[in-house]
Amino acid sequence: MEEKNSLSISVVVPIYNEENGVRTTAETLYNTLLNNFKNFEIVCVNDGSKDKTLEVLKGIEAPHFKILSHSANKGYGASLKYGIREAKYKTIVIIDADLTYPYQDIPDLVKYLDSYDMVVGARQKRYRNTPFIKALPKFILDNLANVVAGKKIADINSGFRVFKKETAEKFFHLISDRFSFTTTITLSYLSSGLSIKYVPIRFDKREGKSKVNPKHGLDFATTIVKTVMYFNPLRVFAPPAFMLMSLGFLKFVYDLLKEPYLNITDSAVFLFLAGFQILALGLLADLIRTLSVKN
Repeated sequence: MEEKNSLSISVVVPIYNEENGVRTTAETLYNTLLNNFKNFEIVCVNDGSKDKTLEVLKGIEAPHFKILSHSANKGYGASLKYGIREAKYKTIVIIDADLTYPYQDIPDLVKYLDSYDMVVGARQKRYRNTPFIKALPKFILDNLANVVAGKKIADINSGFRVFKKETAEKFFHLISDRFSFTTTITLSYLSSGLSIKYVPIRFDKREGKSKVNPKHGLDFATTIVKTVMYFNPLRVFAPPAFMLMSLGFLKFVYDLLKEPYLNITDSAVFLFLAGFQILALGLLADLIRTLSVKN
């Protein structure tokens, strides 16, 4: 028999209206952890469910099992922050309760935590089980995140990841109580120079109805820009600044070639100065960020 991992872990599971799958989630998680870890706990955070989720949770009798509950729905991020704060172990695993993630892969992700600050289960073919109307915005947001972060992010909003409690809590003031928890914490880690390991995992069709809807796309996009602005504002300001300044210069060259004795046109000056002002704002924002970090 394979020796159990001596690392103590807390698995935090945010739950909202999952009465049909929550018992299977809890039992599968418990068996996986019991077979692989000497010390563990399962922290289920019921986020004000309106169905029988809480009743099902209370009917589960097992050691190492903790139930936290919001009296009203506060959001995915709020549930995770609550569960992480209440967790008793330093190593945190977060995972959803909709049966889309392979719970048996937890030991595979945990083993990388000695070498990385965060380990993320990167969903393979994750758009396959997602309707086109939802997959397209996710694809666009993924690529937007890659651009503004300046790095290839294998899966920015995977809900299956492992990290140290004390490190994650440093970013809680930046993280929304809604659906953007995973997006924000990913960008926060990358922008702070922390390392992330992506481990390919299977991604199954979810049990029950998705809680994410198209309107969350704007929230995700705003979150991406705001987070990068906080850590590296020049990555947001510099591209449009240099684009406008380049357009202004090209317009000046065009005017000069078209009419050698013509004065510089207003449009060329406007484009160049607009870009210069945006760049100046970016430099000022970066200076403020640098001074705040030092203090």
